[in-house]
Amino acid sequence: MESFHASLQKELIYRQSWATRQQARTAVFGYIEGFYNRRRRHSRLGMLCPVAFEARHALAPRAPGASRAPAPAENLKSCA
Repeated sequence: MESFHASLQKELIYRQSWATRQQARTAVFGYIEGFYNRRRRHSRLGMLCPVAFEARHALAPRAPGASRAPAPAENLKSCA
């Protein structure tokens, strides 16, 4: 949780200011939903963004009773 707050502060809060609380809330929501949760690479996902991680598992062929194997990285969408 602490690393999230540090990222939020460095990447959004310290870079601009807002005239109203509602503008600040909207900006924080946009950062979390638009960037942090969707495009930011996560170490727990093998340094992939969630979109690429999910695409990797969706593209992988799956035999009955077998666990999902990762698809080749070149088939993934960019996280940027």
